[in-house]
Amino acid sequence: MVRIDAGGEFRGTGFFVAPGEVITCAHVVHGRGEVVVEWSGRRLPATVAAAVPDLPADDPAARFYPLPDVALLRLAETLHHPCVGLDLAEPVTGPPPEILEEASFRAARAGVDATLPDDAGRMRPVAELLDELVELVRPSARALGCEGPLEGLFDLLAQGGGAGLQRDAAGDRGDTGAVVARLVACAMEDGVARSSSD
Repeated sequence: MVRIDAGGEFRGTGFFVAPGEVITCAHVVHGRGEVVVEWSGRRLPATVAAAVPDLPADDPAARFYPLPDVALLRLAETLHHPCVGLDLAEPVTGPPPEILEEASFRAARAGVDATLPDDAGRMRPVAELLDELVELVRPSARALGCEGPLEGLFDLLAQGGGAGLQRDAAGDRGDTGAVVARLVACAMEDGVARSSSD
């Protein structure tokens, strides 16, 4: 992974896909002037070799950069560095946008009690989807030595997520003061847990 500065400020990240070539999102470098890639302690000038879509610098569409939002950067010099292998297969598209909008609404309203669409568009409980997703990423998390935090997702699910904690705090009376107090207490607990682990 590399750091990308554009126009004199940090803009995002990318990764090497070929000797001296980096893939990033097009919005990271769009209309920003000088591009610098930082890797392994070195700052290397780069040019935007291609962007898709390739929008003019003043195009208002760039405010919410359209997909696929990808850019290829070419370094001024070639280094010895690792590269990420890209697959030639077409990406999985997932559910259509209207299903995702509905899923977003359901998740915001029902939290972890929601039913959401899977990749095939079938409505399934969040708990089922989370279990499958955790099992999918568990081998990578284990290899990176960060498998423990995955279990916290199941704790959150058991508590009913943030919405469940707020509903419990509000009780039958809908006491918003109790909700705020609970959120502050959770934030304080989180802050104490983080400072003690540092």
